[in-house]
Amino acid sequence: MKINLKKNLKKALLLRKTVIPLLGIFTALFAILSLQAFTSPVMLTEELPEESMERAIDYHYQVYTTDSVLYPPESEPLPPGKELYFYNLTEKIKFETKAMVKTDAFSLDKTDFEVDLMLRAPDQWEKEMEFASEIKSNIINNNVIEYTSSFVLPLEDAQRLKETIVEETDVRPRNDVSLVVQGRLDTPSVETGTDSIMQTSKEELVGEHIFAFDGSVIEPEGELFFEDNETAMKTNTYHNCMNFLGGKVNVYSGRILFSSLLVLLLAVNGYLYNNYRKSKLLEKDKTELALQRIKKRYGGRLIQVDTLKVDTTHAVKVEVRGMNELARLADELERPILQLATTSQKQEESLYSFYVMGGEAVYYYKLKHH
Repeated sequence: MKINLKKNLKKALLLRKTVIPLLGIFTALFAILSLQAFTSPVMLTEELPEESMERAIDYHYQVYTTDSVLYPPESEPLPPGKELYFYNLTEKIKFETKAMVKTDAFSLDKTDFEVDLMLRAPDQWEKEMEFASEIKSNIINNNVIEYTSSFVLPLEDAQRLKETIVEETDVRPRNDVSLVVQGRLDTPSVETGTDSIMQTSKEELVGEHIFAFDGSVIEPEGELFFEDNETAMKTNTYHNCMNFLGGKVNVYSGRILFSSLLVLLLAVNGYLYNNYRKSKLLEKDKTELALQRIKKRYGGRLIQVDTLKVDTTHAVKVEVRGMNELARLADELERPILQLATTSQKQEESLYSFYVMGGEAVYYYKLKHH
């Protein structure tokens, strides 16, 4: 079979210089992408607010005074925030309450707001007063409801109730008795379906404002504004994605895609490497075949030697074009054809080189071995 060595050499050179390096780069790239895909989670989770609720109770009051040296006629009502008000100079205290609920989690008709008045002797007793106040409600934008109420604090009734209780118990309060305004905003918990996914400490928002009095002064205590916020969080699960060629590929698809391409590239690399190796073997086989033909044709004239020393100061080395030329020179010079029996010397003096000693010239032929 005729072997086209030149074609095989060109093919091997192309593989060595271009195709194999490019395939190596792509193989490394997809190996990295496959490793990233198999070490990344397929799914990711994040907590997102699903439902929320805002609640607030806001108090405001004004103290109207009687005509006196301190407060002449036509004096403006006293604002909240003072440390005390004089009981004998107080005509009335007008109290206003406002409550608000903002939510999309449930129907607003499930909310309720109540205002109670209580008489309290701290650490001794507490008595709820008979009290009824009109509470108005107003729904805004389908997700906000407001409650409002306005009334006058029954200071005289509170004083009489205090005296009645002290007379019955025959025990004087250790501290000032207080008139307590208590607002309660009742709402459902923020839930998803039937299972609440948040911890709610209580379903009521309670706000108290206290007016302590001892018959001579009235001392307001406590906050005027109360609020809280509740948010139900839901767990959102989605596919994790990787960047690839300017786009996004989810990790699960990336595992299949990148690993398949990696296996394909490894197979192609193996195939091309095997072809490259075969081309090198073919190259070697071509030289071996040429050597065998020489031995077959000129075997009787070949003399194998262990060493060959050429004195280049007195002899000229002449390379001939072929084995036939070397054999003709050997015939003309009546000299044997020498071949090294080993490869211990330089490559040009190896098993693939043949020599004819011609006195002042050394003629040789060397098989081309790449």
